[in-house]
Amino acid sequence: MSFSLTFLNYSWLWPVLLGGLILGSVFFWKEWRTSGQHRLTIKIILSFIALISLALIILKPAVLGDGKENVIFILTKHFKQQDLDSLKKSYRRSTLIDYRNTQDLSKVKQASQVFLLGSGLPSFELWRLEETPVTYLPGKELSGIVKLNYKTQNLSGKNLEVDVEYANPKENHRVVLEDASGNVLDSIILSPLPKQSFKLSSPLNVAGKFVYSITEKDSTGKLLNRHPLPLRIETAEPLAILILNYYSIFEVKYLKRFLADFGYEVSVKNRITSGRFKFDFYNQQAKNLSRLNSSVLEYLDLVILDAETLQLLTTSEQNQIQNSVRNEGLGVLILGESRNSGTLGDKFKSAIRRDRATEVILDPWPEIELQKKAFNLERKLGLEDIHASGSKLISAYKRLGMGRVGMTALTNTWQLKLRGSDTIYQQIWSELIEKISKRSQKTTTWLPQQELAILDEPFKFKLKTKTELPAVKTGNMQSISLRQDMIQPKLWSGRTYPKNRGWQELRLEQDTTAIFPFYVYESTDWQAIQEHNNRTLNTRVFSKNFKKSITYKSLIAINPLWFFCSFLLSMGGLWIEPKL
Repeated sequence: MSFSLTFLNYSWLWPVLLGGLILGSVFFWKEWRTSGQHRLTIKIILSFIALISLALIILKPAVLGDGKENVIFILTKHFKQQDLDSLKKSYRRSTLIDYRNTQDLSKVKQASQVFLLGSGLPSFELWRLEETPVTYLPGKELSGIVKLNYKTQNLSGKNLEVDVEYANPKENHRVVLEDASGNVLDSIILSPLPKQSFKLSSPLNVAGKFVYSITEKDSTGKLLNRHPLPLRIETAEPLAILILNYYSIFEVKYLKRFLADFGYEVSVKNRITSGRFKFDFYNQQAKNLSRLNSSVLEYLDLVILDAETLQLLTTSEQNQIQNSVRNEGLGVLILGESRNSGTLGDKFKSAIRRDRATEVILDPWPEIELQKKAFNLERKLGLEDIHASGSKLISAYKRLGMGRVGMTALTNTWQLKLRGSDTIYQQIWSELIEKISKRSQKTTTWLPQQELAILDEPFKFKLKTKTELPAVKTGNMQSISLRQDMIQPKLWSGRTYPKNRGWQELRLEQDTTAIFPFYVYESTDWQAIQEHNNRTLNTRVFSKNFKKSITYKSLIAINPLWFFCSFLLSMGGLWIEPKL
């Protein structure tokens, strides 16, 4: 504690000193004429003490010291009562804020310590605690769907795949995937585990905007929860794919049929003998493919070729393909091992590792054994995975300019169709094609900054565009303020407060095609996910931003009773002295 002395009534200092000096002078003159030398000394001392005490009572002296500790408890959903009871015993003089009933956090500014209990505060409230020391105590264990991963934008003809993580499931309860009409598409029965992960899937056949549902039911079929699952299904634009084959194999035979059935424009150039080729065309007119030049490659989205064909391409053809990859975004998929210098295969030279095993089990399908060639790919910087088996990459790609070059060790995948695993065959090749084929060149990219857009809560987004001074409006034509990134001038950020539930959209005023549809949820939707995300965010923020308790300095007045007692004793001495 600091003992720096001051006066609360400092403005009265000079009048009090002047008045005390006058009173002291009058008293001294009176006693000097009537009292003896011995009695005069005693009376002067007593009167001096009395005057000083009276002056201090008027001036109110104070010292600068530590103020009272201001501890605040903030209660959020699912807080633990035992945590609150324990804190109350340690901090008897504390303030309680129940965030479930009131969102007023103005008192936390002067708090010396804040204890946050339960599921935590939403992201848009955390700024209120930036300068305050906070201890976060997570709440009770959650029960329900805490993680959900799926593509909101899909293509017709593809499969919807929803990865779900369920915390503390109850035995024989069911999670059901339903379409917009309530028809059951897929379901799973839960087991009594601390955490259960599973996948729900269904084919997508019709384009449009839909709101599917994930429902939770008990063992008797009673509905417990219904969660909206918004989907945008678009009609796939047919890709133009060229297959270059060194010799005719079943892999290419089944692959070209699969791609043609999907509506892709497929061209196949099969080598028969040296210098002789057979050409097949599906869903398109025949073309001249004798030489691979820029006029042929500019219309292609993907080139699939085996390692042997890649080595036989002329230097001119290889250069043309590389230029198309770099400048036009063409995708190239190499079937098998190729690391000869001067070819696209040498992009994987440092990542190829010999492997005697010719069979592999991919992570998504532990029950299916696939054939592969005697190598795999090592995880390297710049190498992005498509298919993996543990720590080994089986299919991967590298970015090259605007395009991508991929390689896979998988072979004889056509045998999956003979074993009745058409869905897995389709998924393997769909992932390869989707990851490597030419990307559509968009002038505007929308980047949502949060998983769920909640009604009446801020929804943050980023916008990457080449448009100068972009102007964004909501579907109701309300303008949204944007802030430009200082480092990336083409990146802008903004926020909106959705006022209506369901499908909403943001529009770029300068480009009528730049539309971002998003779904707005009720605050009661996906409660377990919201609380799980809040807990994760609060734990990360308050563990990194640890601050010691703040001690506020304040002026503490000295109790005037001390001066009053001193005054009474002095006056009593002056009264009793003549009687002695």
